[in-house]
Formats: sequence, structure tokens, C-alpha cells
Amino acid sequence: MLYESKMNFIMKGFFKYIAVALAMTLLAVGCTPEILTLEQIRDHNVDQKYKAIPVGFTVDETGKVINSFETMYLYCDESFWGFGEKFNSFNKRGQTVTVWQRDAQSTNSDISYKGMPYFMSSTGYSVLMNTFTRTHFNMGATSGVSYTMEAEDPYLDYYMFCNRDYKGLIRDYTELSGRSAMIPRWAFGFWMSRMSYMSRAELEEIVEQMAAFGMSVDVIHIDAWQPNFEGSFLPSCTGDLLIFDEVVTGFRIGPSGAQGYFGVDPDLTVFGKIIAGGYPGAGGVGGHADCMAHLGAGLDSSGKKIAKAMCGGTMAATPISCVAGYYALCEIEKRNACEVAGRMGDRLTAGLQKLIKKYDLPFVAFNQGSICHLDNAGTMHFSVNWKKPWTIPALLKETGIRQREMEHIGAAYMAEGIVTLAGSRLYTSAAYTEEMIDDVLRQKDELFELMKGSD
Repeated sequence: MLYESKMNFIMKGFFKYIAVALAMTLLAVGCTPEILTLEQIRDHNVDQKYKAIPVGFTVDETGKVINSFETMYLYCDESFWGFGEKFNSFNKRGQTVTVWQRDAQSTNSDISYKGMPYFMSSTGYSVLMNTFTRTHFNMGATSGVSYTMEAEDPYLDYYMFCNRDYKGLIRDYTELSGRSAMIPRWAFGFWMSRMSYMSRAELEEIVEQMAAFGMSVDVIHIDAWQPNFEGSFLPSCTGDLLIFDEVVTGFRIGPSGAQGYFGVDPDLTVFGKIIAGGYPGAGGVGGHADCMAHLGAGLDSSGKKIAKAMCGGTMAATPISCVAGYYALCEIEKRNACEVAGRMGDRLTAGLQKLIKKYDLPFVAFNQGSICHLDNAGTMHFSVNWKKPWTIPALLKETGIRQREMEHIGAAYMAEGIVTLAGSRLYTSAAYTEEMIDDVLRQKDELFELMKGSD
């Protein structure tokens, strides 16, 4: 192993990985007598201006360190894979990648739900950025001899794994992070999803078309967000298990969530972290007793051993989070919070609809209780012509352009103190008043007027 460091570092295991927790470091790592990678400190033009700055950090006007970065050598034939769920090319060389969990609302951009600051190199090493902050990676997009990794964190904290074998890299990584149970065999099959199937007849037609093409579909994901959600979708008539994802809607649309709103009785329901009232937790799972019996620990109520399914997560079953969740739900019920927040959502949506009409904007505003949407792209999916698939890429490209514009609008909201999700989703709470909502609408009115004037 070859290494050089200006700061202290910690080595764990038998050359399996190196943990670096530094504000500045110089590192060259190898598990054999050859160097796998090294810091790049001379990536500059002939005029000595840097194309990529070596290891360092950035400070704001007060002198506070706001991000840190490291620049490594890039070999001419080096490739990279990783970063979690991404919808662009598999080899990440030549790309800029941002890892931050966001509502993608499409599959035609770098935005994704399940990003991960981990990547593998074809030279035989991998890197895990150990931070909860937003991370950025320039994997040779602006230089042919270096790549840069950056964290919006004052400390640069990452692990480097050394193993010529890709399976070995994954093995060493999971040894550090923890290994989950093997998923069922059917989960490795072909999954199909779109936004969204409007009826069971349409869904069955798609299945028949896939069969005609000779393509087997193992799982079809029904993204049933639309108001005209049809009972004909429900698996109860087929004997299949119905699982509701209420990470967003649980205890927000109403005390009974989306299932109460739509009048559906799922077998299992998954809830988000908000169930813990702000305390650390992995959310929650609820459902019918016959299903929940397979998810709990130990013996069932009869004292008999029962087959268990894997049900784990970060901070799972933390007692203080369970107690916090219980009292948070009690407060929601006592204060009638869902209805109060829903009324604020109705007021905000009605105001947005008036502004859209006033300025003749290509937007759509709608809400389900306190979940408010201001959309400029989603309705374009209804114009997809599946009989002419060659027209779809142009439509998706335009959708991406519109979504990026909405993100810019979201940044303008933020400058006025209005926090949104990428500019297109707004949440109200029981703490809001009519005066607050009216003030938000006034600021949006000013922004829309400015947008219209710049056309």
C-alpha cells in the first residue's frame, strides 16, 4: 500500500479501506505495489490557471467554511459507476453529478429520489463520501486529467475501498455499512411503471401488449395519485397484497391518510419519518393483523413462532421516536390539525388559480388538502402518444426544460422566504393563518408580474 498524507488518517482492517476525516488531505492509495489513484495538484492550462483546484475548502464572507473538496487524478481509460439512482448514461465519466434526495417527477434528468455519494472506479477502488450534506462530483466533465468530489460540509470525510475485484469492492463496502437480507426472487424481475394508468382496462391492455411483444412483466407499479382513482385497480378482487405508500399523505390529508380520503382499505401502509414528530426514526408500517404478524419481532400473540419478513431501517424501533410519534398523532387529533391545514391549502390553491388566470400562465394549480401543487409540466404526459413512440423523446425533453424553469422559480420564492419543493409543491400546516397565506399570494403575485413583464 502506498500513501502520503499531510494530515492524520485512520486505517481499518487489512488494507480493505481507509477512512479519511480531514479538512485537507493528500492521498495516493494502492493495495498492491502499484498506485490506484493519487491527488491531482497540477491540472492547469499553459497560462498556469487551474482547471480544477486541488484539495481545499471555500469560506463565506464571514470566514466560515461552507464546503470542502478533493481533486484526484483521472486516467485516460478510467470509467466510473455508481451514485445511486440516476437516469443518464451508466458510465459517469464526463458527467457532473449532484447527490441530493429530491422529488424527480420524471426520469429525464439528474434529479432522483435515491442518490448515493458512492462510486466505483475501473482502476480498482471505490469512494464513499461520509456526509449527510449535498455532494457534487465532476467526473471529468471539464478536464481530461482530473475529477473532483465536493461536499457542502466544512469537513471532507470519505472512505476509499481498495480491491481489484468489483464484487470485492461491494463486499468491503457492505461490511462497513451493513448488509440487508436478500430480496425475494421476483424482485429481480422486470418492473414497469408510468405516471399514470387511468383505469384497470388501460393497465390490462398494456399487459397484453407486453405479452404480444414477448416481454414478461413481473411487477407493475401503479402510481395512483389521480383524483379519479378507481376501485377496479384494487388487488382485493385478485387476492394480491395491496400496499399503500403514505410517506407524504399519511396524517396530512387526514387522520386516516390517503386511504381514508379515497376510501381504500390496504393490507399494509408505509409511513414516513414525520410519524416520529421530528425525532430520528425510520417511519412506520401499519396494516391488517394477519399481515403485521409477519413483520413484528419474536412470537405472535398465541405464543407460536411465525414466519417473519425483513422489516428494518435506520433507527428502527427507537423507543423515544415511538413515543414522540404517538404524542404527535395525539396532538394532530386534538387540534384538528389536518382539517385546519387543509383549509389553508384550499385558500392557497384558490389564490394560485386566480393568479394563473390573471397572468395567463401555462400552469395548473390543485391540491389534496394541505398538499398543494403548482405544475407546469406534468399535464404534458397526458399528450404522450404511445402509438408514435418516436415523438416521446422530444416531449420528455420539453418536460425537463419546464421543470428546470420551475426550479428557478422556486429559487425566487426562496429569496422571498417562501420554501417550496423545487418550486412546484407547497405544503401548508395547522400553524398557518389566513393572513400568512394571503401574504404568500401577494409575493407570488409580484413574482408572476415580474415574470410576465420579462416575456
